[in-house]
Amino acid sequence: MAELHAALTARALGGTLARHDFARQVGARLVTERATGFLLLAATIVLNAMGQLLLKRAAIGRGFGEGALQMFLSPYFIAGAAAHGATMIAWLYTLRRVPLTVAHPLTGAVFMIVPLASHLLWSEPLGSQRVIGIAVIVIGIAIVASAAS
Repeated sequence: MAELHAALTARALGGTLARHDFARQVGARLVTERATGFLLLAATIVLNAMGQLLLKRAAIGRGFGEGALQMFLSPYFIAGAAAHGATMIAWLYTLRRVPLTVAHPLTGAVFMIVPLASHLLWSEPLGSQRVIGIAVIVIGIAIVASAAS
């Protein structure tokens, strides 16, 4: 009888341990999926900003109709278009893992990155109102990000 009790106890504990192991594996997978989603979201944001900056560089010094063919064939234009294409692909993969209500507001980081980079690269004006606007965007992103945790 004691042997039967020991065997049943071991089996029950084994089942419990198996359930805990399964739950741990599922939890780890969910954490990995979430981390992958946010990495893809970061890639989406960076690619979008790069695309904007590359297209700006392609457009510098060109009037409307003036050198349009050279502009469209420039490496900057081609790289900018490729960056936007890659942005769409990264965005689709992001949306598989991150809710749209979280992911979309976080893409607002582009509205911070592009003006700052434009100021640094081409000395575009960055007045106090624009800086305040960027600060408001950063605060909004922080609020959305903290709610996503």
